[in-house]
Amino acid sequence: GMPVNAERNFKKAIELEGDDKPSLDLLAMTLQQSNRAHEVPALWKEQLDKQPTSANLLTKYAISLVNAEQKDAGLAAFEEALKKADDQVIVKRYFAPLLAQNGDLDRAMDFYEDCLDVHPNDQAVLIEYAQTLKAANRTVDLQRVLRDILASNPDPNTRATTLAELIEIEQAKRVESVEQAKEKMQTGHFDQALQSIRPLKN
Repeated sequence: GMPVNAERNFKKAIELEGDDKPSLDLLAMTLQQSNRAHEVPALWKEQLDKQPTSANLLTKYAISLVNAEQKDAGLAAFEEALKKADDQVIVKRYFAPLLAQNGDLDRAMDFYEDCLDVHPNDQAVLIEYAQTLKAANRTVDLQRVLRDILASNPDPNTRATTLAELIEIEQAKRVESVEQAKEKMQTGHFDQALQSIRPLKN
């Protein structure tokens, strides 16, 4: 709760650090939380001038522009990062969700696939990819990715959500019967609800 002191200490730490500057992330976070997101791009730009091909720095610079409500500049920075970065996969990993939000679903899906070629079990990427496939109505591919998420040993909540989504796609009639049973229960027709549910248990 003392952002001014935090900022001062992070800046001192950055002066003492090597090229990786781990405290810069924390300083950027402090500025964002203090409603000073517009100051963050300049921090990353300063580091980029020293390491112009760093995929991490290029990506963080582009994201900071988006967070500072400079979306067009952020998109342009991501495009530039794809040309300059020493590791395109890192750039694509964080460019893909922005493209998906912007409605460029095909390109976002291509980038997610490129990321999964390198890191096939990255659960966060799989989940974002599944959301993009769903938005694009790519049901067959979505089923495959949902199974990949289940195979990646997710936490119980993610597993339950993913399994429910897979059931909705693969067993549409079952979902419909359950919904009908719920409606019958809500209107007090429990016998009719049981008739809808009993055949499903098999």
